[in-house]
Amino acid sequence: GIVTWSGEGFRGIAGEREVTVSASLGEAALAVLRKLREAGGEVITLYPGSGVEPAEVEKLAAEARREFLDATVEVVFGGQPEPSLILSVE
Repeated sequence: GIVTWSGEGFRGIAGEREVTVSASLGEAALAVLRKLREAGGEVITLYPGSGVEPAEVEKLAAEARREFLDATVEVVFGGQPEPSLILSVE
């Protein structure tokens, strides 16, 4: 899944489906993760882009760890210009 910025806010996309549009990167990311986790998965990996502050990513990772207690949450700083965040559930 991905979270990308648009003029309306952060668009959360899971597969080919838009899941949410939010003013918050974290809220959009959690909505995408909820959708992706419907199919299962034990490892969640966050790949933040170059425009995302590390503190914001660490906060999101902590929220994901609290919500998805049965999953391992990892952060790999991708540094891509777009999308803002790539989300993987395996």
